[in-house]
Amino acid sequence: MQIDWNVDDIYLAALAHAKTEDREVDIKDFWFLADDRWMGPAPRDVSGLEHRAWEYHTLDKSIAKYAVNRDEMNVAASIKRVENARRAKEAGLITPEPNSFLTWASRGNLMFLAREVFDKFFTFEAHAQICNLFVQKDQTKAIRDQDRMKRRLLLYGRGTGKSTLDMIDCVQWIINFPNVRIMVVTGVVELAIAFVAETKDYFIVDEDLEPTAFQRLFPKFCIPADKRGRMTWLICPARDKSIDKKRGATLWASSILKASTGQHCDIIKGDDTVHEKNVETPPLIEKVVKKLEKIENILNVGGFVDWIGTPYAGNDAYARALIYAKEHPELQMVLRVPSLIRRPESIYKEEGECTEVDFFVTFPKDKYGNPMLTFEHLWELRSRKPEDFKSQQMLDPSGIKKITFTLELLHRQTIDEEVVPGTLIHYLFVDTANTDKSYSDYTVAFIVGVDYEGRMFVLDVYRGKDDNGSEKSKAIAELIFKYSPKVVFVEDANGAKYLEKPIREEALALGVQQIVFNWVTPDRTRGAKAARVFSVEPYLTNGKLFFARSLTCLSDLYDEFVNFGSAIHDDIPDTLGGVVHTLGLMPTAPMPPEEVARIEAVRRKEDAYKFGGDVEDEVWRQQMDEVGVQPEIPIPEPEIPQADLDEDVIDYFSIPGQKKF
Repeated sequence: MQIDWNVDDIYLAALAHAKTEDREVDIKDFWFLADDRWMGPAPRDVSGLEHRAWEYHTLDKSIAKYAVNRDEMNVAASIKRVENARRAKEAGLITPEPNSFLTWASRGNLMFLAREVFDKFFTFEAHAQICNLFVQKDQTKAIRDQDRMKRRLLLYGRGTGKSTLDMIDCVQWIINFPNVRIMVVTGVVELAIAFVAETKDYFIVDEDLEPTAFQRLFPKFCIPADKRGRMTWLICPARDKSIDKKRGATLWASSILKASTGQHCDIIKGDDTVHEKNVETPPLIEKVVKKLEKIENILNVGGFVDWIGTPYAGNDAYARALIYAKEHPELQMVLRVPSLIRRPESIYKEEGECTEVDFFVTFPKDKYGNPMLTFEHLWELRSRKPEDFKSQQMLDPSGIKKITFTLELLHRQTIDEEVVPGTLIHYLFVDTANTDKSYSDYTVAFIVGVDYEGRMFVLDVYRGKDDNGSEKSKAIAELIFKYSPKVVFVEDANGAKYLEKPIREEALALGVQQIVFNWVTPDRTRGAKAARVFSVEPYLTNGKLFFARSLTCLSDLYDEFVNFGSAIHDDIPDTLGGVVHTLGLMPTAPMPPEEVARIEAVRRKEDAYKFGGDVEDEVWRQQMDEVGVQPEIPIPEPEIPQADLDEDVIDYFSIPGQKKF
């Protein structure tokens, strides 16, 4: 599409493109124009690159002028780049001198630096939003003042080039702020070393090769090949000479196991910190989460953290970061884009019934027109490696686990209050949480009643985050007052014993004077939690465990059971695993009087049959009238044949085969 590349005509062309699809204009129409105009290799000469830089700036100005939703991430990034150019000009960083605007554009527009200066394969359709997620850098401000948003999370399909863009973002930080300190953290240190080595290569000048466009623009930042040094770190030659080398490198590699200690940094780049090996068990997942929490402690005040990767489990570090961002949108930005995006009109179709027309494809081709993550490629991956497709391309880690508990089973075991037996022994089970962080488990307190058959009924619950203890203690005391549990079982972990005193005080205020506490030591060995949870399954399938429909956390209960192993939380299944283990050893409730009477009536009828009474039916009716109940399951009346004395009679208590005379 050939148009005059000016602010107004760009908008008119974007508007026309939107009308061809009968919709309102949005940012993707501008990106379509950019990909169409700049398809193919970048200009090889500096003058061509500078002309291209001005065109990028014109695109930003058109978006900034005509966009309606100015707070949307991509629009806001264009607006900020236009403002940064104005500030740079006022500060004398953009002048009429040759290459002045080109060097500023390289420092201020990540998409331009990556796609044009480094001539990478990126497209606006797939990669502009990644560039807009990262900090829009402004040389006129200190590092800490670049952006109020300090934390970013990028979840993108594998094979889209997100790590390459992450490396080039590190390059852009360095050419803007030579004194910057960037730590690269990965799941295994080998990946971090490879990341740093590839980033460092952009600065290495080989005397046998022609300098790259980047090296010609930023010669003071480049390193001769014979002074390459170790590939685990980079020291920027343009940084202040007053900075002692002992202060550390500009860019260095680390892993999640080593990064929680050491020298501080301005930027943390966490690239693929979560991988298939460190999500194999719940303890490993927790270890990684805690390590990543500690890593941020070495970040300088005002520094930035970027977490980049693909998810492997529903409760891994990325999943918890998503929860944090949802609860604190003012503190963390998120960009989560699967490789296939369902079109609105196809959202309710079964995946197996979908075809290419039902999806938007995120990265179908590169800027040269070469096929990349096409629908055909992704759909073939879905057939060949469904778990990889689900987790690594669709960003849905539930695809890598087997469902043990079905919704059908859980619904079947959910009952109305009126069918709960009247005679039960009640027990209270408490599992405490020790933090109030968004991804931490909840404190859970279940009231469970046991009938005379040993069936367990989950009747009531308290579920909440850790607080100063008052709300939790009061809620547990109210459960004790309401149900008078025979024993209160408390998991002896996370400092739970501090709860005993406030619970007793709250209960005493309600008139409860005696409480029997039983402190249970949890099994923390590898696989113990999974074993506890899986032990619940036979109690459900055999009709020995039921849930009251009135439970306030019933939907969470369903979710945590069905998605156990990948769900964000598992406090409910874990607690109920302890319930079935403990109550399997406890005495059952006494048999209700009406059940005793019913069984006695059945016994009398059997006696009547045994002794050949002539009025069995009448006796049966009288007995049923006396107790006022009918048997839950009608007992069929057996046909008792009369003996024929003329025939041989077999004595069933004699030796088989012998006749009785």
